[in-house]
Order: sequence, then C-alpha cells, then structure tokens
Amino acid sequence: VEKNLARRKVVPDRLVIRGGEFDTLDGWEVEEGTASATLDRGTFVTAPSSVKLVSTKRAALRVKIPGVLKPKTKYRVSFFLKTENVNPSGGAFVEFGLCKDWYYLPGYGKIPPSGTVDWLYQSYEFTTPDGADTDPDAYFHLLLTSPGTAWYDGLRVEEL
Repeated sequence: VEKNLARRKVVPDRLVIRGGEFDTLDGWEVEEGTASATLDRGTFVTAPSSVKLVSTKRAALRVKIPGVLKPKTKYRVSFFLKTENVNPSGGAFVEFGLCKDWYYLPGYGKIPPSGTVDWLYQSYEFTTPDGADTDPDAYFHLLLTSPGTAWYDGLRVEEL
C-alpha cells in the first residue's frame, strides 16, 4: 500500500466514525452465510490488525454504530480492502446503512475486487436522508458475496 494512502490527512473534528484499526471484534457479528471472522495481526494497513473474513458461500460481518449521523449531511466512507481467491461471480466490499427500515446508503466503493488483489484504498460519498435525525444509528457491513478470503482495515466515516 502506498504510504500516502495509509497516512491520508483526516480532519479530526470531521471524523465521525473511526475504529477500523481492529484491535477487537467486540460488537461485530457474522450476519449470514458460512464464514469465519478473525483478527489478523500479521496482515494490516493500520496497526494492530485487520479483519479477515473467510467464506465458503456468502458472508456479511456487521457492527452497529449508534447515534452518529445528522440529517441531510454529506459523508465519506473510506477503507482498505485486500482479497485472495475470491470467486469472480461475486466480490468483497463495504456497505454502510441506516438502521431505520434498513435503508442502505448508495455506494460500495469502487468495483468490488475478485480474485487475488493486494491492498486497495476505496471510498465513496453519500448524503443522509431527512429522517437520519429520528434514527441516527447505522451499520457497517463487510461483505464477501462469493467463496474466498477478504481483509478489511482502516474503516472511517468522515463528515464533509
């Protein structure tokens, strides 16, 4: 990974969600599919570890992030992603959504990688709907939509 991406300047008072350094999986749960999720302390971009998701089918790992979003506000989701032997029928990506009615915010980063790909920095932007103030909880989903292995690191949500 290029060093400048790993050390990308972030304005601290605009950083809404930071915690993608993965020193623990407390609060994260495997939501669907046949998968294992572990911390990988030997493969990461931001220390001390990344999340390694191994799936034989389809898998989703999620965490709830309570009360952090404002209505009609623009945000950027960013993360690092690495894959190994991911079936081309699917891919690996990060999804971010609001809890209310499971409204998923548009964007999944760039085209989900498949096959074997070294660390990629990905990001996308979205604007929350009017109702975000009545149900500001959100979820991060780390998705692997076919058999293979994916690593996720450095998850961030930044208010723009």
